[in-house]
Amino acid sequence: MKTEGRWKKAYFNTFASLLLELVTIACGLILPRLILRSFGSVYNGVVSSITQFISCVTLLRSGLGGVTRAALYKPLSQGDRVSVSSIVRATEGFMRRVSRIYVGLLVMFAAVYPFIVSEFDWVFTFTLVLILGISKFFECRFGIAYQFLLQADQRRYIVEIIRCICLILNTVVAALLIKAGGSIHIVKLGSAFVFILEPFLIYIYAKKRYKLDKKAKEDERTLNQRWEAFAHQVAAFVTTNTDIMVLTVFCDIRLVSVYSVHNMITAPMKNLITSLANGAEAAFGDMLARCEGERLTEKFRVYEYTVFTVSALLFTCTAILIASFVSIYTGGITDTDYYRPLFGCLMAAAQFAVGIRLPYQTLVETSGRFRETRNGAIAEAAINIIISVVLVKLLGLIGVAIGTITAVLFRTVQYALYVDKHMIKGCFASFLKNLAVNLVFSAVMYVIIACLPRFITTSYMQWAVYAAAVFITGCVLMAAFGFVFSRRVFMELIRASFSIFRGRKRR
Repeated sequence: MKTEGRWKKAYFNTFASLLLELVTIACGLILPRLILRSFGSVYNGVVSSITQFISCVTLLRSGLGGVTRAALYKPLSQGDRVSVSSIVRATEGFMRRVSRIYVGLLVMFAAVYPFIVSEFDWVFTFTLVLILGISKFFECRFGIAYQFLLQADQRRYIVEIIRCICLILNTVVAALLIKAGGSIHIVKLGSAFVFILEPFLIYIYAKKRYKLDKKAKEDERTLNQRWEAFAHQVAAFVTTNTDIMVLTVFCDIRLVSVYSVHNMITAPMKNLITSLANGAEAAFGDMLARCEGERLTEKFRVYEYTVFTVSALLFTCTAILIASFVSIYTGGITDTDYYRPLFGCLMAAAQFAVGIRLPYQTLVETSGRFRETRNGAIAEAAINIIISVVLVKLLGLIGVAIGTITAVLFRTVQYALYVDKHMIKGCFASFLKNLAVNLVFSAVMYVIIACLPRFITTSYMQWAVYAAAVFITGCVLMAAFGFVFSRRVFMELIRASFSIFRGRKRR
């Protein structure tokens, strides 16, 4: 891979990922609203709960993506088709076994779940679980290995574009079925058929693009570190899913609906940051494979600063705006109280903590150092579960949010310390500086917005005007903070941005 092409692909990947998140946000606002209006909070809560439980399937392939991509960087940089084929075949073979296990677990879960949530009869809930789980089987069986290959080859944008198409198509199909009076089963069955397209399209594209050797022997060494990476994926899974699972078991199912509505707003913001981070992942992997230490450090500083400042901007805006948006979004829905401003702020804080750890997490996972950072991942999962379970009865939604924030902050510090000690010296000092500066930025921005004339936000248009004012204020303040506190990195980022705008190729 030429270094010029490396950064060009990184920009393509970032743009496609950002586009995907914008589409996800738009579709995520439309469809849950239609379900809430047509079926109610109980239906929305049950669907959200089932979807989160089904996502446990990711545990079956935990660690596989990281070790597969880490193993592919070197042979891809060398053009070694045989080694690439062997690694992909090993991953494909493993996922065939996973897909068979998944089917058995899905049926077992479908049989048990109706006893956990008793709002509907057993047959209704059993069949709904099966419908919601169909597309995951096809993803495991056909698409995952080739998705990892495209990501490692800096062609993540192909995956993102296919996903965009499927998301838009799903929203259209589901909306038409709801408008036609279809039941929740019919609506979700239509969605399942749409999402089955995604793994098949990825499979077809990758088969044609790479011409892999079908006779290549499976390289089982690829999976040697899978169990080390497993702990990392479990921690990520717990961070993402513990809240809804704890709420489902210990609280009213309507609180799951409240959580899902707030998460529908904060999660896409986190995904925007993840998109920014993921765009450069394969580029860092290529630099590590080529032993470009000085260049890696130089690019990492800009990357770290960018992720921190964008995270602070987005999540400060989110904390300020989320309560007013939820009030408009859930207007006319009276079966539960969705206006929870403190909870919204804590959700934004939790996602901010996830966002700022991405630079260090990306570097660790790209280098394949899963064993060395495994214990921190296990500790994160344990902290999240223990605190959430202890506090949920006392504080409800606030309790699970506190559990998530505590666990994520612990893990973020652990990542930064590891990178500082073993990969880039001075990284932890840079982390502390960026954290302090951006916390001050958030506090100053909040005070400035509080001092502005109060906007009336009773409609989406009024809210959009208010949101634009908040965002523009944040951008101006962020630029001022960057110029004062991080001038060298800030100016490098500005130069790089202008270079991209003018279309010049950069190394």
